[in-house]
Amino acid sequence: MPRVIPGLLNQVLVYWPKGTIRRDGEYEIGTPVEVVCRWETTHTEASDINGSTFISQAQLYFQTNSVDLGGWVWLSTARTSDPAGTALAQAPATPPNNQIIRTKGITPSVGNTETLYTAMI
Repeated sequence: MPRVIPGLLNQVLVYWPKGTIRRDGEYEIGTPVEVVCRWETTHTEASDINGSTFISQAQLYFQTNSVDLGGWVWLSTARTSDPAGTALAQAPATPPNNQIIRTKGITPSVGNTETLYTAMI
């Protein structure tokens, strides 16, 4: 059976992982990386890991578990067909403060042959 998920993921985002905690209690910003995804701008009510309700800005879809809670994301105009590094070249120097990963999820396919990872910002 052909794999479906890779064909749906044709966008590239830049992801900054959450680093170590500084003395002031804030997190360092990790080294940015490119991540293949599908970014759908949606505004839905969701709950984060602490149970706080928020209105999401976007639903993100991934083929791998490539992002973590608390990391920052930015959608580039690069596509998966572009050379590696295209999205990083477009990215801002620091991540946008309002685009933090607040929830994550995992959905297996019906035959459990593929897994779709999701996140909300």
